[in-house]
Amino acid sequence: MRVVGSAALAALLAAVGASCAGTAREERMQQRQAALRAEVADYLPPEDLSPDDPLYPYYADLTAGGARNAVLNGYAIAARAIDKGRYEEAERVLDAMLLELEGSSAGDKAARRARSRFHKEEAKRFRGEPYEQAMIFLLRGLLYMREGDYENARAAFRSGALVDRSSLDAPPEEQYHDDLAEMDYLEGLCNLLLGDYRAEECLERARKNARHAEAAPDPPEGFNTVAVFFSGKGPTKYQAGQYGEILRFSPGDGAGGAVELTVNGQAMAKAPGPLDNMTFQATTRGGREIDGILRGKAIFKTGTGVAGVAAVATGTTLVATQSHNDAALGAGIGLIVAGLVATGISAATKPDADIRAIRPIPDDIYVFPIHLEPGESTLQFDDRGRSNTVERRVEHPGDGLKVVIVWNQ
Repeated sequence: MRVVGSAALAALLAAVGASCAGTAREERMQQRQAALRAEVADYLPPEDLSPDDPLYPYYADLTAGGARNAVLNGYAIAARAIDKGRYEEAERVLDAMLLELEGSSAGDKAARRARSRFHKEEAKRFRGEPYEQAMIFLLRGLLYMREGDYENARAAFRSGALVDRSSLDAPPEEQYHDDLAEMDYLEGLCNLLLGDYRAEECLERARKNARHAEAAPDPPEGFNTVAVFFSGKGPTKYQAGQYGEILRFSPGDGAGGAVELTVNGQAMAKAPGPLDNMTFQATTRGGREIDGILRGKAIFKTGTGVAGVAAVATGTTLVATQSHNDAALGAGIGLIVAGLVATGISAATKPDADIRAIRPIPDDIYVFPIHLEPGESTLQFDDRGRSNTVERRVEHPGDGLKVVIVWNQ
C-alpha cells in the first residue's frame, strides 16, 4: 500500500480547500447577481434578449447595477428604445423609473447611509437632478401623446414641471417656481387637443418661461404632428470644493441658435432659438435638500480636521512642558486622544458630491406643432447653431397625432 507523505497530504488538502473556497465565492457571486437582477425585474423584457440585440449591453449594465443605478441605466435603455421605434419597451422602462422617482427615499437604507457623514452620496439610489427627472417625465409624456392619451400626457408634463419647483416648506430665500417652458408648451398642446379652456394659460406660461421669446408660437389650427428636436449634448457634472463636496456643472454644447423645419422641401416652421436649455436648468436651480447634507459633511470635515490637529498640538505641548503637573499631564494626554479621534473621524468623512448622470441628455429643446398630409413626408431640421441638417422620414396615417422625436448630438 502506498503511503502519502505529510507534505503531499498537506498539498492535497490545500488544493481541496482552495477548490471549495473558489466554489463558495462563485456561489456567492451568482447569488449576488441574481439579487441585483431581481431588484430591476420591472425594467426587464419578458424574454431574454439576444447578445446581438443593440440594447443588450444596456440591459447588462442595468442588471449589474441593480436598484442603485436602475434609473441611470433605465434611462439609457428608454432613450435608445425610442430612437429605434421600440416604443412599448421604452414605456415599460420609463414607467418603472417613474415608480422609483415618485417613491420616497426616506426608507432607503442606502439613502440613510448617504445622509450620514461617513458614506458617499453615490451609495444611495440614483434619482438624478431635477432637470434629469424632468427629461424622464418629458419622454413619458411624449409617448402618451403618441398613443393619443392626452390626459396622461399632460399629467406627465405637469409632474415634470413640478420637480423643478421648491418645496412648500423651503425658507423664503430658497423658494422658486418651475420654469420648464417645454412642459408648459406641451401641456398646452394637450389641452388644445382635449378642448380644454386652460390651453391658452399654459401657452402663455410657456412664452414667459421660454429661453427665446418666439420659441413658443401659437400652434397652427388642425396640427396633427408634434416634432421635438433635441440639439447638442447637455451639461456634465463635476465635483468642486476642497473635498469634492460641491456639485457643479460644465455647460453643454448647445449653440442656442435658430432651427428651421422644412417638409418635403417646403418651409414649415422656424424657431429663432430654443424653447429651453438644460444647462440653464442645471445651473439655476437652488435650495435642493442634498446641498445641506453636502455642506454639512464638508463643514464637519473641515471643522473636525482643524480641531483635531489643534488638539493634538496642544496636548503634545502640555505633555512636554507640564510633566511635573499630574493634572496638566492628564489633560494633555486627553487632548491628544481626543485630537486623534477627531482627525480619524475627519479622514473617514466622505463628502463627495454625486456626479452620476443620465445619458443622453440634450442641451437645447425645440418643439414644432405642424400639419402633415397623409402618407410619407421628409422632415429636415436645419440646425443653424450647429451648422448641420438632420433628416427624418415620417409616415402619417391620416388621423390622430404623430409624435416625432429627433436627436442632433
